Amino acid sequence: MRVDDDALASDPAAAPVKPGVARRALARMRSVIRGRGWEHLAVLLLGLLVLVVHDVGYLLGQSFWTDEAWVAVTTRFPLSQLPATTSSTPIGWSALLRVFTASGAQALRLLPLAFAGAAVVIAYWFARRIGWRWGAASVVAGLLAGVGVLLVPAMLVRDDLKQYTADACMALLALALISRLEREWSRWRLRAS
Repeated sequence: MRVDDDALASDPAAAPVKPGVARRALARMRSVIRGRGWEHLAVLLLGLLVLVVHDVGYLLGQSFWTDEAWVAVTTRFPLSQLPATTSSTPIGWSALLRVFTASGAQALRLLPLAFAGAAVVIAYWFARRIGWRWGAASVVAGLLAGVGVLLVPAMLVRDDLKQYTADACMALLALALISRLEREWSRWRLRAS
C-alpha cells in the first residue's frame, strides 16, 4: 500500500503543527491552570472535607447494623440471584457495590462517603455555573452551595451502606446538567443530558 504525499499535504488535519502554535497553546493552558488552580484546589478540599465531618475510623471499625448487613451480603450472592436478593436496596446500588473493591469488611462504607464528596463538588459546579455577573460572586456561591451540601443534616447522618448519598449525588448531577442545557441549549447537550 502506497501513501499519496499530495493527499497528505492537502489535508489540513494531517499537516504538522508549527512549534510556535504549540508553545502558545501550552502557555495559554498554563495561564488558565495558574489563574484558576486555587479554585480547583478549594473545591477538591471541600469534597475531601466529607472525610473530616464523618468519623471514618468509627465507620470502618464498627460492624454492620441489620439493614447494612443485608446490603453487604448481597454482594456475595451470585450475580444471577441479584434481582431476587436486593428487595430492600436498588439493584444498581448492589451492582455498584460489587464493582467497588476495597479491603476490609466495613470498607464498603467508603462508597457512600465517596458519593457524598462527589455531591459536594457537583453542588459547587451547579451553583458556580448559574450565570452570575461577577466571577467572584459565582465562586462564593459555589463554595457556599458546596458547604451547604456538606453540612446538610441528611448528608451528615447518612454514612451507612445505603444508597441515599448516591441518590443525592445523582439528583444534583441531573439538576446541574439540565440547568446547563437550559442556559446553553443545543441538540448535542440534550442528547448528553
